[in-house]
Amino acid sequence: MQKFILTSRGVLRFGDVIFHKDLLEPCDHCVGGGYWEIDPSGMSLRLHGHSTDFGSPKWSMVQTESLKIPCRYQGLSLLWEDNYEGTVNLSADWKIEYV
Repeated sequence: MQKFILTSRGVLRFGDVIFHKDLLEPCDHCVGGGYWEIDPSGMSLRLHGHSTDFGSPKWSMVQTESLKIPCRYQGLSLLWEDNYEGTVNLSADWKIEYV
């Protein structure tokens, strides 16, 4: 399944894995995760759900002012779909670095 994790350093790591923990790299401190999909009609990368390994992303625990995402997603709006807050445009709230 298409899953992502968020690290305390603001890294969003994406992959097609069985477990969210499979996306961890050495020295990562994961602060949540979920699922992702690309919406080509809306030109957006949509994040939603929660990780059974780490829970929902805890955006407030990110220790930087930017989110780092792979450069292959450049040009897409980064959206977080929350059951309580609705859709949050992360691209408007965070500085996005493409790595």
